[in-house]
Amino acid sequence: MRLAISNIAWVVAEDENIAQLLGRYGIDAVDVAPGKYFPDPANASDVDIKRVRAWWAERGIEITGMQALLFGTSGLNVFGSSAVQEAMLAHLAAVCRIGAGLGAVRVVFARPRTGIARD
Repeated sequence: MRLAISNIAWVVAEDENIAQLLGRYGIDAVDVAPGKYFPDPANASDVDIKRVRAWWAERGIEITGMQALLFGTSGLNVFGSSAVQEAMLAHLAAVCRIGAGLGAVRVVFARPRTGIARD
């Protein structure tokens, strides 16, 4: 079994300390919240995406998934109007582009109030 830790648990400024801690315990995978590195997913550059992936890879850690896909947004709802649904799909397309660049092969949708995650 492979264990991945979500970076929702710490702030980006702690990445270096966390990477060392993960290495100490043999954990070589993280799930990231894309908003922590890319506050405007639609405008995330390929260079910035590659930089984040390379930073973790240089420390022996693979980005395997993403969580908190809608974090920092408001009003996006699968059950909303057509315009709301289209805005949500545009946001998720940008997030998935980031995920592809990071090498993430899983996305986790969860309901924050319940903590129930679906892979």
